Amino acid sequence: MDIARNHTAAHAALPVSPIPSVQTRPRGLFGALLLAFVLACVFDPADQVLGVKVWLFVAFTVVGLLGGMADRDKFRVPPGLIIYVALFIAIPLLSVVVFKFTNAISRDEGFNLLKGYVLIAMALVLAGRRFDLLPMLSWVLLLLALIILSCALAVAISPGLFSVLYDFGQKTGMLSVDERFYSTNFSLQQIYFVTSPMLVMSIAYNFSRAREATSVHARRTFYVLMIVSMAAMGFAGTRNNILVAFLLPLALFSLQSGNKFLTTTIGALFAVGLAYTFQTELILLLNPEEVSNSTKLALLDDYWEMFGDPKTFLLGQGLGVYQYWYAKGRFDFITELTYFEMVRNFGIFGAAVLGVLLVTPIRMAFRGATSLQDRAAVLAFAFYLLMCISNPNLYSSMGILVLAVLVSKLFGDSYWREFADARGIRV
Repeated sequence: MDIARNHTAAHAALPVSPIPSVQTRPRGLFGALLLAFVLACVFDPADQVLGVKVWLFVAFTVVGLLGGMADRDKFRVPPGLIIYVALFIAIPLLSVVVFKFTNAISRDEGFNLLKGYVLIAMALVLAGRRFDLLPMLSWVLLLLALIILSCALAVAISPGLFSVLYDFGQKTGMLSVDERFYSTNFSLQQIYFVTSPMLVMSIAYNFSRAREATSVHARRTFYVLMIVSMAAMGFAGTRNNILVAFLLPLALFSLQSGNKFLTTTIGALFAVGLAYTFQTELILLLNPEEVSNSTKLALLDDYWEMFGDPKTFLLGQGLGVYQYWYAKGRFDFITELTYFEMVRNFGIFGAAVLGVLLVTPIRMAFRGATSLQDRAAVLAFAFYLLMCISNPNLYSSMGILVLAVLVSKLFGDSYWREFADARGIRV
């Protein structure tokens, strides 16, 4: 008993933590600019409505750094994160610069695409300010989910609104409205908001809040919000969205379960049951003769021929370089096959480095002392990476915003834990 008392007294005598607390609510000018930037990324992804994304990025970065300089003891950027961001930007930057100096071709989108990679620098400001952007992002995405469901309901009540939304989407780049035919007997009406894949983060966040809730009312509320985000993903109408809206929650419950084998087995049986029930629709969705599917399969032949050139395979063609695609029958600077594009742009070695950087937050979350919220978020990001196999939403303000949120939190928490341990501080 004396030993227990001595241990308790010694623990209580540890110095009070000087570590800055994590901020989750927007405060002051920095918080207002950050919220405006997130809203712009989610609701104006093509930057065609207001055209302020770049300016907001610069503004909250400058304000964040100035605020950090005023309180240097608490504004500390983890060295590992600095290296991470430097590598993430250096590879595409080197690709663009080398292409400009070694090719006479003027037709490329390198510098335009580079903006998406540079966005990762916001992680430095977030980590330095210890600002966890995930809650704010999740609430903004919940607003997106409610808008998607409202649009779907409005079109169901008044089909004439379909053409109105189509015109709006064409002008703003915010959404794609279409009816995709998979056969003469099966089609899906798509009201596809471009940023709807980001709803995986809202699903994960509300799941973790529900599991950590201390009251029945709060738990039910967060589960309802999770279901709202799931439904919105499904109503977007794409195969990726529909599949992930069902599979991600199953993976999240398996992650949190004490008996992972049992939960995984039940989830797998449930997924098989759904697949069996909707096997006709599923076969049609995966029909290789469907227009989108056949184009992507034909693109594989284009890549196979392209990577037959050792120079292209090893060093890449350069970010944003136009290529003639026989599958599309035209020149274009990007395809939906993201990971093949990484090799085409940067070569196998550059693509491998970026690949390691992309999975780094997943490795950190499942190897370190992280919370359920962090593990749920990186699991959602893993599903987002899977979705990006066949869509180009990774190296944009959508994918990089999510990545910046995760790495700023994980690197920051790891840094301050090591800081506290080295000084014997009780956190």
